[in-house]
Amino acid sequence: MTLGTSKERPDSAAAGSDGAVLLRKAQGLVDTMTVDDNVFAPIEPPEPAAIAFPELRTKLRVHQDILASLKIIPFLSEIADAVLAKLAEGAVVKNFPKNVVIINEGDEAGPLFILLSGKVRVFLSNQEGRTVILSEQRAGSYLGELSLLDHEPRSASVMTLEPTTCALIPKQVFTDWVRDYPEDAGLAMIRGLTKRIRMLTDNVRSLALSDVYGRLVKVLQDLAVADPEREGEWLVEGKFSHQELANLVGASREMVSRILKDLTKGGYVINEGKKIRILKRLPASW
Repeated sequence: MTLGTSKERPDSAAAGSDGAVLLRKAQGLVDTMTVDDNVFAPIEPPEPAAIAFPELRTKLRVHQDILASLKIIPFLSEIADAVLAKLAEGAVVKNFPKNVVIINEGDEAGPLFILLSGKVRVFLSNQEGRTVILSEQRAGSYLGELSLLDHEPRSASVMTLEPTTCALIPKQVFTDWVRDYPEDAGLAMIRGLTKRIRMLTDNVRSLALSDVYGRLVKVLQDLAVADPEREGEWLVEGKFSHQELANLVGASREMVSRILKDLTKGGYVINEGKKIRILKRLPASW
């Protein structure tokens, strides 16, 4: 970071330098901090002056974390950094403890949630206490975009499964951003909604055309990651109870328990406490 002052330079040089920095700030490429009435500092770490102003370094790091998370989101990944930076500027970072409902189904439309760290569960429930799990999301995911667009109440509830940090982008900030950058933001939202529709179509297809076994296999495959230490094996991390798996596939706990027991006997899976290990490719039917 460099410090510029009109007291130390000719007026023309100061104006030219100051104008360049202000232009870069307007483009979202740098941030600035006022040191006194005639001196300002563009934030461009790592520079010696950044060390002199640790609060600037902290602010920039948070801003960069939010910007990086926005770029991970598929429908925002192709938008220029300068445009995304404008959206990131309006975000507020908030920490949530484990097992807290951060969005309630039926609530009024609120901010867009960007997951910076942690894990959440998206679910539906009724007055009788029955729950259907729609998905589980980790860092890089986003929640609540539908209410931002149609102004309707929240369509599902969201609960944290571990300590979670989110960047909240207020509704008005998001709306203003879309209005200011209609070409970039509009196309991005169309791509995002298209992806959501495809996901919903796949879910309907699974529920309508697959039996419980087929739906359970699909869920396990979607949740599983390749074990880097054992070639040909996969891990479903995070302790899923049989009831939670049943909620994911829309079946009874007893049915899911029976299928997993059969798969264990057949040498396909092993329950390792907090993990389910898939030893080999699961059969298409049972």
